[in-house]
Amino acid sequence: MASRSFYGYVWSGSTNHGLAGATVTVSGTMASGSGFSQSVVTESDGRWVIDLPYGSYTIIFSAQGYQSQTWQNWVWNADIGYSGGTLTLQPTASATLTSRLFYGFVWNDILNQGLLGATVTVSGSTTSGSSFSQSVVTGTDGMWNIVLPWGSYTVTVSAPGYQTQSFQINGWSPDIAYSGGAVHLQLLTTTVSSSTSSSTSATLTSRLFYGTVWNPVANQPLAGATVTVSGSTASGSAFTQSMVTGSDGRWEIQLPWGTSYTFTVSALGYQSQSIQLGSWTPDTSYSGGVVTLQPTASWTFMVYIDGDNNLEGGKELDLSQMESVGSNTQVSIVALFDRKSTNDAMVYYVQNGAATQVDWGSTDMGNPATLMKFIVYAGSHYPAQHYALILSNHGGGIEGAMWDDTSSHHLTVAGLTSALAGSGIRFNVVGFDACLMSMVEVAYQLRSYSDYLVSSEEVTYLHEFHYDIILSSLVNNPQMSGRDLASILVTYCHGDNADGTFSAIDLSRIDNVASSVNGLAGALKSGLSLYGNQIANARTSSEHYYFSNYIDVYDFAYLLSQDQSIGANIKNAALDVTHAIDNAVISNWHGAIHTRSHGLSIYFDTSKSSYQNMLQNIAPDYGSLDFCVSTGWRGFVEAYLQVDGTP
Repeated sequence: MASRSFYGYVWSGSTNHGLAGATVTVSGTMASGSGFSQSVVTESDGRWVIDLPYGSYTIIFSAQGYQSQTWQNWVWNADIGYSGGTLTLQPTASATLTSRLFYGFVWNDILNQGLLGATVTVSGSTTSGSSFSQSVVTGTDGMWNIVLPWGSYTVTVSAPGYQTQSFQINGWSPDIAYSGGAVHLQLLTTTVSSSTSSSTSATLTSRLFYGTVWNPVANQPLAGATVTVSGSTASGSAFTQSMVTGSDGRWEIQLPWGTSYTFTVSALGYQSQSIQLGSWTPDTSYSGGVVTLQPTASWTFMVYIDGDNNLEGGKELDLSQMESVGSNTQVSIVALFDRKSTNDAMVYYVQNGAATQVDWGSTDMGNPATLMKFIVYAGSHYPAQHYALILSNHGGGIEGAMWDDTSSHHLTVAGLTSALAGSGIRFNVVGFDACLMSMVEVAYQLRSYSDYLVSSEEVTYLHEFHYDIILSSLVNNPQMSGRDLASILVTYCHGDNADGTFSAIDLSRIDNVASSVNGLAGALKSGLSLYGNQIANARTSSEHYYFSNYIDVYDFAYLLSQDQSIGANIKNAALDVTHAIDNAVISNWHGAIHTRSHGLSIYFDTSKSSYQNMLQNIAPDYGSLDFCVSTGWRGFVEAYLQVDGTP
């Protein structure tokens, strides 16, 4: 998702309670580059909530009679906690105050808890002689508060089925206690006439029924769901009422006592749920709890096609292969295709023999915001239980991928992961229909955003992804797992190229790979003075690719482990690497030229000047990648080259 509910509380530093009526204003720039500004007013308990797109913002908290507070340059993304916490505003000088918060609780003695849904009305005259009247409804804790001007008032507290209470506030001023305390409402009593006259207590005729609807894929509340409660009241009348969830996924309905209710929760693209409530009485729980809706479709298969370069013609054939299969009720195929010939991009909902198109105009495919926007669009319009993302264009390993000729931009590895993080969707499979992307550095960077990675250690060619066969397999078996789809991609992502490679990596095991490489790097760095020649021989003899400084990390480790003249600590560390890669790579294919390819390459330069050029001009963010920060591999390479890695 590109937005998410952001919420918090504004607290009064003088009353030590939630501050009602405070204004929270969020303004700034969304991740897409567009401006954003929205203000909300805090509720009776000081709570506020905004459906906030990912971006960078300034947040201002203000209230009459209080000192404002501002958060500057605050970044909102998928890694930030949902809550803005509790922010306390301090009153301004008392001489400037013309009003102050008046608050209290309404209590249900029978249930021994706050009374939800009671109405508190304060009316009277201000010190200036003006009339004042305001009503608020208590929240789930029974609390209410009103910003009350100085004056004299009557406070009336009422709730269906309870006796109304009123009390006077004479001379509301800075010297009056802030709190109206706890108001205890008693149940109404009525006399019922019948053939045998008797007196009975008339209990409540209704009570608030509430709950939350949850999206388990995005792991956040589901806005826009419809909750319908229908059935028969205790009096025998039919009852039905619906409401739509807000950004926090919450719903609430004032529900009369009844003998049989059903509540149904539904949302576009999600499987409906119906729950039998049965009898609704004072003894029934207030809450319907959290209702989790599963998406209707099993898979959404997203393809991000950058044809704004010399690959446009070949990518047209890829789209045609997708259309030869098309979406169905269980699998949605969605593609964004940017063409150089027309300088515009189209989003396709791919159907058999055709596609529904949405024109996105001139689009920079090398901008992380574009990828994030596409993922959010596909995920929100075509929700599913599982998600796959294919990135189709040129690739350069640690350099990144997705070169856009019009903008001269491309997605760096860090930019790619920022787009995935900002989308709010965790993928089951991410695949690269692009060259050289099956690197430890890339896989480790993606570990938090996908279960499996499918990619090539070597250059790839046009049409190596056989989309017709891949998608036919998925459409015919939509219940397949992410692991199964990743394996199918490897099977049908290559032709008969002798120099080709493709592999599927279980990213839940890439931490073990990084840890083992870190151990090997430490052993190699310590042993350079003794075993420099052996290390150099293994490096020179290792399986390498179009960029010769990309080598198969398994093959390098294996050669070290087999060298009888090298120290045992290096050999053991090297064997740990081979075992970790064997466990992480679940499917691997290679042509006749690369028989010693095992699925993951790593950057290991042999030239000091080439390494420095990489840091300065090719991949200047290399040192900040998670793998380089978390392991000692870069430190070993720099020691091996006898070079200071700082550009």
